[in-house]
Amino acid sequence: MNHSDIQRKLHEGQMKLPDLQGHLKTMKINYADTPVKPISNYEISEEENLFSKTWKHIKQLKHIKRLNGIPIIQQYTVESHCHRTGILFEYFALKENIRISPDELHWVNLHDLLESVTGDILYPAKNYDGYTEHLCKELELSLTTKEEGYHYLRWYVDYIAEQRFDKAKWNLFKAIDLLELMLFCVEEMELGSRVPTIIQIRNNCYDILKRSEFKSVQEWILK
Repeated sequence: MNHSDIQRKLHEGQMKLPDLQGHLKTMKINYADTPVKPISNYEISEEENLFSKTWKHIKQLKHIKRLNGIPIIQQYTVESHCHRTGILFEYFALKENIRISPDELHWVNLHDLLESVTGDILYPAKNYDGYTEHLCKELELSLTTKEEGYHYLRWYVDYIAEQRFDKAKWNLFKAIDLLELMLFCVEEMELGSRVPTIIQIRNNCYDILKRSEFKSVQEWILK
């Protein structure tokens, strides 16, 4: 099943995606004047026990290293990246007066969950050209399409998540994803790192974010 097939089935209602893992459905978060409501009404099938399966992947994130092959001073895992990205996303959503749902915040907190299966694919390879970018999308979709595979992680696929987020929220997430990476590189430099790749990553993120459509992000990095 390719991207077009999945998108068509989503629009036609033939493919139903779980909104969230049922263990979180009773949690409630109040955002400004947004009514307090359950985080999700998705029911877990006792037979499939989706949360038990997903939890194993969540725990695995602390063992998946980011910036593979680059000498770094601090430990940098996918788990820590996701956690800090979630905190920053919530903060800047409030600064930008963008209302986010508990489901959306949950996704950001675990946005790289599929890397528990694939590992952290380095940016230069993933984005080498349009073909490699397409291959990485196909890999995620292939892993989560078959029932005998990781179908219970389909909710966390970037391509599918992008269909649920509106443009402002998705662009904010992409900006904050970069911001967290930039801040890590800044910390590495403050600790004494002079690794050229770390400096280049920091500079690349800075150059992109200083032109961000989000004023609060621009102001924060320019201070």
